[in-house]
Amino acid sequence: MLKQPEWHDFGPTFASEQLAKRYDIQVSKETVRGWMVSAGLWRAQSRKLGEKHFWRPRRRRIVSRRCEEGRSFGNFERLVFQYNHEARLHHPSW
Repeated sequence: MLKQPEWHDFGPTFASEQLAKRYDIQVSKETVRGWMVSAGLWRAQSRKLGEKHFWRPRRRRIVSRRCEEGRSFGNFERLVFQYNHEARLHHPSW
């Protein structure tokens, strides 16, 4: 059936769908693929693993002064207090 002229350009997935639709034959696309390969109607294609992602050296991470000193950016109140404290040290008139 798969060797008929009307099926010559069907792939395994479409052929299995058409077998189910036209003739009520339920087979998986892998089974149809095996039949087509053994009959010479389909050539198994290897997946090409091209280099899409090239290795790049890691970029140097920029760390702020607060992170180096071990201070967290998660605690907003602490940062506001620290900012005010440092500002008062540099500007005693505040």
